[in-house]
Amino acid sequence: MISAWMNCRYALGCLFTSTAAGRARRYALSSLLLILGFWGGWLAAVPALAWQTPATVQREAQFERLLAGARAHGSVRVIVEFDTPLVPALAEAERSERFAAVRERLIARLAAFRPSVLKRFRLLPLLAARLGPEAVAFLRTLPAVRAVYEDVAVRPTVAASQALPGSSAAATAGFTGADWTVAVLDTGVDRAHPFLSGKVVSEACYSTTDPEQGYTSTCPGASESSVAPGSAEPCVAAAGCDHGTHVAGIAVGRAPDFSGVARDASLIAMQVFTYSEGGLVALYSDLILGLERVYALRNDFKIAAVNMSLGGGQFSAPCDSNPLKPAIDLLRSAGIATVIASGNDASSGALSAPACISTAVSVGASTVTDTVASFSNSAKFLTILAPGENITSAIPGGAYIENTGTSMAAPHVVGAWALMKQKDPGASVTRIRDALVRSGRPLTDTRNGLTKPRLQIDAALGVVAGAPEAERAGN
Repeated sequence: MISAWMNCRYALGCLFTSTAAGRARRYALSSLLLILGFWGGWLAAVPALAWQTPATVQREAQFERLLAGARAHGSVRVIVEFDTPLVPALAEAERSERFAAVRERLIARLAAFRPSVLKRFRLLPLLAARLGPEAVAFLRTLPAVRAVYEDVAVRPTVAASQALPGSSAAATAGFTGADWTVAVLDTGVDRAHPFLSGKVVSEACYSTTDPEQGYTSTCPGASESSVAPGSAEPCVAAAGCDHGTHVAGIAVGRAPDFSGVARDASLIAMQVFTYSEGGLVALYSDLILGLERVYALRNDFKIAAVNMSLGGGQFSAPCDSNPLKPAIDLLRSAGIATVIASGNDASSGALSAPACISTAVSVGASTVTDTVASFSNSAKFLTILAPGENITSAIPGGAYIENTGTSMAAPHVVGAWALMKQKDPGASVTRIRDALVRSGRPLTDTRNGLTKPRLQIDAALGVVAGAPEAERAGN
């Protein structure tokens, strides 16, 4: 029988002979088809979600949340990410042209739903818009759309200086951030303040007016964007408008009796906050425009790092689905770090967004007694700690005050980054981050038992300088 089966294995007709062997084969085939039919039907009945990748599951869950919001409120502010590769090696003009073509095709396809097109991004595969539920549902069907995110609003991370450990030794050795620049995306900077006199080399403002959401732009003339001189003047009509000046002073301020961390570094000042009925907020879409602007200036200035002392929410794991990640990664590809405050929710196991992005440098706060601050968010994936309690710096109008929060900790790290780049201009973001982490003074958080390094700038300068060229390559 086996021989007969092998002899006719390529002839379907041999299965249907009238012999006993043929009848046996017909029975076996019928049984097999029955089994396959049963399992095929069962598999078809299983929800498709069970067979999707984690990324697809996350995409679908995000769409469900956005649809619910659009249905409840009539529309929702979103950031759409195209499924177009971000290739940093491409020339800016070519990258911009590629993304513009995809973006304009998408806008044309959405035209029937009458979207409010809010913001176009030149160097990233993104589009920000206000959409109704029908438009959100339509985006869900488009293979060219990789993801759709809510255009989230976040707030400054202030809860309420001691000298940075090692900063005096660094300055004595000649490391003051000279020839390097840092960017501060915040509530604006008083460039006329004596502490920041002559520091500002470029300004921009990205803000939003949206009556449906209760948003009003803080940019000059109520425009939604500007790169003209004076664009980053601090807002004036809300509590917290002094925040950006205070943060900038910690990073690069200079006075006869005391200074910021990188006293000879320059400053790119950006106002990215919006007036809202609940106070100042910064929308993700405006933050992305600000980060994109920093990247565009990379050949005009030697930019060490970007500071964002803002955030919201609590995330117990890295939040790499955040729409700011492509912009942070683009800067990282150019050797520019994005340093973000961890948040002041007193969480012992979570960071706020966007600090939770894995390619950002997240910063928690230490106290004047060199312990982990009780208000500081902490998690296993926190990068580093820096002083954040009772930090003296500038505020608009020529005065100085003490403030407390992870907002104050982050610019210590940004200033330190400028010193590290002055010592070793070729050092990558990864190399400097690792040097800061390895050289920091370990502090144990009694809330969770986690030990994290507190910034120790003189020790870090010694570590980064010893890296062979091969270690400094890459991001």
